[in-house]
Amino acid sequence: MTEDPAPTSRQRHIVRLAVFAVFLLVLFYLLAVKHVVNIEDVRRWVKATGPLAPFAYIVLSAVLGAIFVPLPIATDDHQTKNAAVMVGVGAARIIQERDLTPELLGGIIAELCADRAALLKMAQAARAARITDAATRLADLCIAAGAPA
Repeated sequence: MTEDPAPTSRQRHIVRLAVFAVFLLVLFYLLAVKHVVNIEDVRRWVKATGPLAPFAYIVLSAVLGAIFVPLPIATDDHQTKNAAVMVGVGAARIIQERDLTPELLGGIIAELCADRAALLKMAQAARAARITDAATRLADLCIAAGAPA
């Protein structure tokens, strides 16, 4: 008789839900209690982007610092490689999904909340690492690729 793999699968989902709940609570604390980020400015900025709001979120993450949890099944582990760039410049932290626990994530978030200077340093590193002319560079590459030799 074989064992039912459902409890393991369910446990992973419960852990993920718990991690997400901790994330939301910490985010609420940072925004509503500590006012680390002026939420009204963020709302106004995201609202102004209209249908591009998901991209606005990406930009905000890039300039505020981040904690990355790369998807382990991503092709060629590209998410870890991309996150490593931001980690390398001090703009982010990375947690592999296999190591992710609510305690670990909560600990990192609490550490950053307790050390506003470290959080500011991450944000400054993220801003310094951004590529402001990425769209132009990409367009130039596309044009060059389509140009006759």
